[in-house]
This record gives sequence, C-alpha cells and structure tokens, in this order.
Amino acid sequence: HYLPSVGMSSSDDDASIDGTSIEQEQAPPPANLVSKDAFVAAIDVLKQSMNVPPESEEEAAIPKMYAIGKLDAELPIELAGGISLADCETLTLVNGLTQQVADETGIQPLDTVVNISAGCGGGDDVDGSNSNNNGEGYSGDTSGADLDATAAVYTAAIEYAMANELKTITLEMNRLVTLKATSE
Repeated sequence: HYLPSVGMSSSDDDASIDGTSIEQEQAPPPANLVSKDAFVAAIDVLKQSMNVPPESEEEAAIPKMYAIGKLDAELPIELAGGISLADCETLTLVNGLTQQVADETGIQPLDTVVNISAGCGGGDDVDGSNSNNNGEGYSGDTSGADLDATAAVYTAAIEYAMANELKTITLEMNRLVTLKATSE
C-alpha cells in the first residue's frame, strides 16, 4: 500500500558540481502530495508542542533530502476512534493512534490525511461489493486542511459508511521520509 513518490527534494535549492552552481528545477509535486516545506514545518510545530528538543547544530548542518510517500489505508469503522489528529499550522498530522489501527492500516504518527472516502471502490461491503451505494460514494479532499475541516470530512465519511452499511473508510495518507546519506 505504501508508495514513495518519485519526486524528491533537498533542503537546498542549488546544487554544486565542481564549484559550479546549478539551479535545480522545482517541479510541482505530483497530484495529491503535500509540499515538502509544509510537511517539514508541520512536523516541527508538532515536535515543538510536544517539547521534543530541536536538532543539535551538528545534525542541523547535515543537508537533508526528503521523499513524500502515499499510503491508501482501509480503516475499519469500528476503529475510527483510534486516531488522534493535531493542527500543525501548515497541515493536520496524525499525532497518535492505537496499536490496532497502526497494525491494520499501516498509518503512523506524523502522517497527514489528504483524502477520505467511503464507498468509492475497494470492496467495502461484507461480500466485497459496493451494492448499497448505487455506484456513488463519498470522497472529501483534506490536503492542507486545518483540523476542523479534516474532522468534518472524517465524520462525514464515517456517517456515509454507516448509513450505507459499509465496513471501512479509505484514508489517503502522505508520509514524509527523510533519506539518509550513505558513505558510498
């Protein structure tokens, strides 16, 4: 379910080869992937609110590269209360979840929800069909949304699923991955 994006970016906008500066093209992120800058800023806000000490000067001096991955998680309705979200200025992030939600969905703390849907495919009914929703479904975009807007979409998807006797909702998540430099 977890697919890293092909677009990667470093914390610097310029690269240097043999002392010659090369300006990197800043391509827009692929569809429904949040920006790296917004993601890093949101994680910093959450860490600060949790009193996590900042990086040491030595760690901060190491250039970082990031990839943004996408995860489509099927969340059983009975586990919908097992996710805690936090408004982190630029994004809404997962700041807590039960072990059962983590095990069944692959969602992790610091992921962000970019879309929530119910009955839009993927076999939501007991028999794997989507017979109760007349070929329709509910889908709400939460990419970059604040906590209130994300909670409203989350609630609407759960209500739609329950009204149509669906067993799951689908959470499309983005995950920021810090790439580590190797000695090679």
